[in-house]
Amino acid sequence: MDPTLERQLAFLRAHGAADTAHSRGTLLEHLSGTRMLLARWGNDADTCAAGLFHSVYGTYVFSHAIVGQEARGSVRAVIGEHAERLAWIFCTVDRRSFFARDPAGGATLAGADGSDTSTVDRATLARLVEIEAADTVEQLPRRKPRRQREYEWYREAFESNLDLLSAGAVAGFREAFERARESWAESV
Repeated sequence: MDPTLERQLAFLRAHGAADTAHSRGTLLEHLSGTRMLLARWGNDADTCAAGLFHSVYGTYVFSHAIVGQEARGSVRAVIGEHAERLAWIFCTVDRRSFFARDPAGGATLAGADGSDTSTVDRATLARLVEIEAADTVEQLPRRKPRRQREYEWYREAFESNLDLLSAGAVAGFREAFERARESWAESV
């Protein structure tokens, strides 16, 4: 295994990701699956590392942080400055604001608590939306039909922002949503 990836996984294990429940599995399984999708879709090392760490500080949906804000330097030492910044943004904003773009193609992102905003350029936004697609696709097979409306919102948001997604992500989310719809239809 790549020594950089092994060091990143060791950090996550040391901070309890393998023992933390998440989407009918463990947080480590989810984070690893998200990173695997990003790598399969051809993303760069920073985006893959940010995907691997995309929930370590907790999010507005998954509030169980395995590290706090004070550990940002430690996370940065393991995944790099750019990847850590992506992971930090992903954890601290309301991710639905990824899909409210400004005329230049970037976005002003709402803080998860509604109080803060941060502006990102189009390239950063594209990486964040790619991570969001991988996060969603990774969990979709384990989600119950009662969450269908929420996931349909994401499907429509991704379809409306295809220019921000890689070809791999577009194919991946379309296939995952089709399989989920079939599964949900069978369970009714």
